[in-house]
Amino acid sequence: MKQFRKGLLLIDKWVSIVCIIADLVILFVNVVGRYVFLHSIPWAEEIGRYLMIIMIYLGISYSAHHDSHIRIDSVEKLYPPKALPYIRILSNVIWVFYCGIITYYGLQYTAYIFETHARMVAVNLPLWPIYATIPLGHFLMGIRVLFLISDQVAALRGKSAEGGAQA
Repeated sequence: MKQFRKGLLLIDKWVSIVCIIADLVILFVNVVGRYVFLHSIPWAEEIGRYLMIIMIYLGISYSAHHDSHIRIDSVEKLYPPKALPYIRILSNVIWVFYCGIITYYGLQYTAYIFETHARMVAVNLPLWPIYATIPLGHFLMGIRVLFLISDQVAALRGKSAEGGAQA
């Protein structure tokens, strides 16, 4: 399981790095072309937007690995410190449920986009792979949050966690 976690972390990291570098290069070339040569690349902004979407939705899994996904800290401060590990576990269970809902409905919407043959305007590529990053990212995040729950339960029991953030 430790190897699976490391492999998933490596994939998340490199997909995000490749997307942001490609996005920066495309948009930089487009800006230089627009202001220096008075000619812009027609598809640059559209591809840049979709690269950013891919990076965000596949990057949420990476943030979950570091237990840095969004949570309302003020709610945690309402409870005594001894209850905090249990509150975090409950919070993560709710995150897993949320990820499951988004994955389910995201798959349905991606199937709809696939069936309607929706395409990008400027480059005429299919849109379904872009929409597929939404359920995929949430599915991977759900897996990562399940790992966090496992680590948090192990920490409560006094065992060492396998990887990821601690409770």
